[in-house]
Amino acid sequence: MNRKELIEQMLKDDPNDPFLHYGLALEQLREEDKKSARITFEHLIDSFPDYLPTYYHLGQLLEKLGHEDQALAIYHKGSDLAGKQRDLKTKAEIDEAIWELED
Repeated sequence: MNRKELIEQMLKDDPNDPFLHYGLALEQLREEDKKSARITFEHLIDSFPDYLPTYYHLGQLLEKLGHEDQALAIYHKGSDLAGKQRDLKTKAEIDEAIWELED
C-alpha cells in the first residue's frame, strides 16, 4: 500500500481530519494529479476554513495552472487567516507569494 492509498484508507475511518485531506492533496500533487489536488484543497477550504496550510499550497497550484486572480484571492484569505491566528511565519510566506504575483 502506497502513501496515498494509506491516507485514503485513514480518511474512511476519520473523514473529519483536515490533516489527512491535506496529506492526500500533497500526495496528489506529488503524483502530478493537479486536478484531484485542486479538488481536495478546495474541499479543505470549504470544510475546514481555519486549516491554514491549505491556502499557500492551493495558491501555488492555482498559479501553476495559470489562474493568477484566483491564486491572489486564496493568498489574501490565507494572509488574513494567518494574521487572525497570529502565525507570523505563515503570514510572511503568503504575503511574499502575494508580492511576487502582483509584481
